[in-house]
Amino acid sequence: MGRQLPPLDGKSVLIVEDDFLIGEDLRRMVEQAGGKAVGPAASLQLALYLADDEELDIALLDVRLPDGICAPLALLLAERDVPFVVVTAYEPMSLPSGLNKAPCMAKPFARDDLVAMMVRCFRH
Repeated sequence: MGRQLPPLDGKSVLIVEDDFLIGEDLRRMVEQAGGKAVGPAASLQLALYLADDEELDIALLDVRLPDGICAPLALLLAERDVPFVVVTAYEPMSLPSGLNKAPCMAKPFARDDLVAMMVRCFRH
């Protein structure tokens, strides 16, 4: 029996989170699952730059950032066929258009649950 690959196996994950501690937790979660963290980006402007500049496999998006809601970022990611998971304390039905149909993880969450959701996004 061969060695099992880590769940994220080198996947590049954009992390968009304005809370420093949560952003660092997400970065650690991604890296512990074998992924490559891009960010965390704490502003919409930086996140848009990274989404346009980096090769990404998936993104984790906080909804509200100091300089706006991440809907324009979700649109850019969709145009590039990059799946994303909304990571928020808001109810999915209260999310802005473009975000309310995306996979959503309610804060707080367990690492294994978040990683499992990202892996499901790769399979669709």
